[in-house]
Amino acid sequence: MDKRKRVKTKMYHTTNNVMDTEQGALSILPGYTENAAKFKNSFTKIEEANARSEFDGSGITQINQDNRDNLENDTISVVVKVKAYARYNKDYNLLNDIDYTISKLRRLAAPALLNVSQSVHIRGTEVLPKATGFDLKQEDLDTLDESIKAYKATYNQPTINRLDNNLSKNSLNALYKEADDTLEQIDIVIEIIRYTNPTLYERYKAARRIEPTGSRSFTLKGMVTDMTDNSISGVLLTFLEVDENNTLVSSEPVITKSTADKGRFNVKTIDEGRYRVTATKIGYKAAEQIISINGDNPDLFFKLETV
Repeated sequence: MDKRKRVKTKMYHTTNNVMDTEQGALSILPGYTENAAKFKNSFTKIEEANARSEFDGSGITQINQDNRDNLENDTISVVVKVKAYARYNKDYNLLNDIDYTISKLRRLAAPALLNVSQSVHIRGTEVLPKATGFDLKQEDLDTLDESIKAYKATYNQPTINRLDNNLSKNSLNALYKEADDTLEQIDIVIEIIRYTNPTLYERYKAARRIEPTGSRSFTLKGMVTDMTDNSISGVLLTFLEVDENNTLVSSEPVITKSTADKGRFNVKTIDEGRYRVTATKIGYKAAEQIISINGDNPDLFFKLETV
């Protein structure tokens, strides 16, 4: 969802809250009940559509891209240590088998990357008992195995082709137009209470005002560990925008990221505002924090408990 739609959706959310809390006073207006129901229907569909829309412009999910980054990094971590062992022991067949660099991995198609990573995992497992002193650990192989499974689970999910993507965008645009048209009808009849109920009138008008949130953007770094400070890779971090009362502005994630090697993550661009950040991974209890992004942003840390 682009920033313009995000701001408009926030306005819908605020207006919907006013309509819910002031339903009795507003229901006396001509045509209000019918138009309010129509707006709520459009708004619900918009929220559901945005929540399902996890695809970036190329049709690849952000989660999938994060999983690929993790897999490339974890593969190279094992490759470097196995290469050191192979060079020291002049095992040229092994060197040839794992002759990969990060740039080579990034050029591989998804199936080829999986094949290479699985091959590296096999060779690393074979070398592990003999590689004392080369910093190759079972933990490295376990992390690589987790990254292989995570990427395998997402890379082959069906992506939206261009035609379907255009149809989806057109349908969503039609829902936004329908919601706008319906609110304009309510705007007309709301004038009836301008002088008889000025407090409600001003509250409604304030809710209908579109005010851009966070014209400035910042970066955010962080790390996820377990309760004994061991880093955890592959943790999914979900950022949801909240208002000053910590109420969700939209159920659609603004950002999703996954922790890379050593449990770290880096959000290159995040708008100024307040967010509920949830950290989840199978085998651990979910954790969440409310954060404010305003330019003075310390690193964000999570500690996860095992289930």
